[in-house]
Amino acid sequence: MALTGGNTSQSHLFSGPKQPNGWRRFRVLLPPPSEQRAIIAHLEDETGKPNRAIQQTRREIDLLAEHKTRLTAAVVTGQIDVRASAAALPEAPEADLPE
Repeated sequence: MALTGGNTSQSHLFSGPKQPNGWRRFRVLLPPPSEQRAIIAHLEDETGKPNRAIQQTRREIDLLAEHKTRLTAAVVTGQIDVRASAAALPEAPEADLPE
C-alpha cells in the first residue's frame, strides 16, 4: 500500500499532566487525514482476512458438532446399523483396555 508522503504532517500540541521536569506540553506528529483514512482502510482490509477465516472455521466446527450429534442419535435409535462396521474394527491390545 502506498501512502502519501511529504511534509504535510500535522503537528498538534496536547496538554498533559505536569511532569517532574516541568514539561507540560509535547508534540505529536500526525499524517494528514487522507493518509490516516488510507491507513485505517488498509488495516481493516488486512485484519478482515484472518477474521473471516476464523469465522468460517468456527462455522465448520459448529456444523461438525451438529453432524456428530445427529450421527450419535441415529446410531442410538437404530436408524444406522453399525454392527458390521464394529465387527471390522481391530481388537484393542490388552494393555490399552481401561481397568
